[in-house]
Amino acid sequence: MDGDLTVAPGALLDATTPGDPASTPLLPGALAVDGNVNVEAGAVLLLGCSPFIGCTKAATFDTVGGNLNGNQALGILIHSASVAGNISITGGGGGDNCGPPPAPWSSDPMLAQQHLPVYTDLEDVSVGGNLRILGLQSCYLAALRDQVAGSAGFLGDSVADPDGNEIASNLVDGNLTCYGNQPAAQFGDSNGAPTSSEARPTGSAPSARWPRTRLGRGA
Repeated sequence: MDGDLTVAPGALLDATTPGDPASTPLLPGALAVDGNVNVEAGAVLLLGCSPFIGCTKAATFDTVGGNLNGNQALGILIHSASVAGNISITGGGGGDNCGPPPAPWSSDPMLAQQHLPVYTDLEDVSVGGNLRILGLQSCYLAALRDQVAGSAGFLGDSVADPDGNEIASNLVDGNLTCYGNQPAAQFGDSNGAPTSSEARPTGSAPSARWPRTRLGRGA
């Protein structure tokens, strides 16, 4: 689509769930946005389908030509997509709990069928600029196998799942910063590897490039 895409406050955009029939589900149509994607307060975005979410045999490789911004969004799930600019997610997340999810999360058939609590997850995402997730409060947060051309920062993120804040197997060309997160960045059960950062990591963010990596910790 031309221009920007905005998911309005309290709205839901599901560009992930495959089509019918359920026995041999089809891939959803790939979404290509020339401009920015903005996810407003209380809104939910599901972007990209892959074997890690919904699509068992292929991926859609959705694209965003500008930045992707989440401002107090309820949940943002991005899989196997590319964002030419920055990804910035500030606040939101529905609270530091794994309780029954509110609308519009509870209105999505795939999320409701799987009884999934609110979470934010970026997997196999290519980011042309910086990646920042700041002050998120949710059930779970993960950034796995992402490639970031700029710097990456995870600051003040609090999740209720003790297995949350899984930051692993990423490639970051710039700085990597993890600070003030609860729990601290970890591998969890992702079977991931340390994130590779071209610059010295700061905070609780051991990196594969530097010999500070500790067993059982992510980032």
